[in-house]
Parts: sequence; C-alpha cells; structure tokens
Amino acid sequence: MLSLDATLHDWLALAIATATAIYTFMTRRDDKVDKALVHLQGDIKHVDERLIVVEAWMANAPSKEDLHRLELGMAQVAGKLNVLVERVSPLAATVDRLQLFLLENERPRPVWRKAKAETETEEET
Repeated sequence: MLSLDATLHDWLALAIATATAIYTFMTRRDDKVDKALVHLQGDIKHVDERLIVVEAWMANAPSKEDLHRLELGMAQVAGKLNVLVERVSPLAATVDRLQLFLLENERPRPVWRKAKAETETEEET
C-alpha cells in the first residue's frame, strides 16, 4: 500500500507542478504583448473619437425629407426664374432698340453746353 500511496503522491505532485507551469505560462505577460495592448488601446481611443465626430455630424446632417423639401423649393425658384426671363426678354429687346436708335442718331454736343458743364464741375470742387 505504501507504494501505491507514494506513486499517487508522486503523480499528484507532478500534476500540480504541471498545472502551475501551464498557469504561469498562460498568465505571464510579455513586454511585447504589453506594448501591443497599449498600442491597440490607443487605436481604439482614436476610433472612438472619430466615431463621436461622425455621430455628431450625422445628427446635424439633413434628412431625406429635408433634401426633398430643398429640391422642391429649388424647382419652384427655377420656375419663377423662367417666368421672369420671359417677362424681361421683351424689355431687353426694347432697350437694345433704344440703344441702337440713340447710337444712330447721335449728335455732337454743342460747344456752349460742354463749356457750361465744365464750369459747373469746377465750381463744385
């Protein structure tokens, strides 16, 4: 019986030593692992900061409905602008005709009017 107890004792000691070695191996941290963890934590912090910025931007971004209302408003402005162009076109043609008429019938200014205009400007200064 003593030999069985001694053998069991030896096996138990070996099992405890092996378990201790495995536990120590698994829980031991290497400097490289620590540095990698610190680096990963920095990366995660950077990604979190970027995510906060994106979430804030998305909160203030226009919605689909806002863009649709903007599109409808722009269409209304374009329609009103087309009406305005149609109304101004005859006026532009009239101005062109008046300008042509004035250029064709241009007369030299009388000398006495030129002198009077120059005298008035000298008196003002």
